[in-house]
Amino acid sequence: MEILLSHISHEEKLFEFDERSAAIGLPEQFGRVTASIYIYALGQKYFARGTLEVDVRLTCDICLDEFERHFKEHFEVVVDSGPVPEVPDEEEVLYISPKTLSIDFSDFVRDQLLLALPIQKRCRPDCKGLCPVCGANLNRETCSHESSSPDPRWDKLRALKMKIENSEN
Repeated sequence: MEILLSHISHEEKLFEFDERSAAIGLPEQFGRVTASIYIYALGQKYFARGTLEVDVRLTCDICLDEFERHFKEHFEVVVDSGPVPEVPDEEEVLYISPKTLSIDFSDFVRDQLLLALPIQKRCRPDCKGLCPVCGANLNRETCSHESSSPDPRWDKLRALKMKIENSEN
């Protein structure tokens, strides 16, 4: 996802990319990555904004089923070919050497897509998960066994709850 500086002018221009995920360093569960990048130059800075899209195969943290999710991420970034400050004051700034002939957005795109992944992956918001007794996927089937007896390690806390509820009545 490289753009030659000679192709960038003071007027905003669109560059579109369609890459294999492995080409930009993403794991195999990512599908093809499409990027639309609008960019223009102003002095020694380049202002880019755009959209990234990818389908990702994930495993639900609750029921362990695989599912696919489409991600569409918007971004804005400034690419600066000036001297790198000791303490960068802006978060979304990429610094390049003044001698650089192109801007490679591959690392930036990879990072944006990895950050877009949710911490807890769920196949759906109301996922019921797995039965703690038999391991059946509760989204697809109902268990026929009796529910297990409560864990005895929680007995003291259960007794305290009962005491509090009885004192309120």
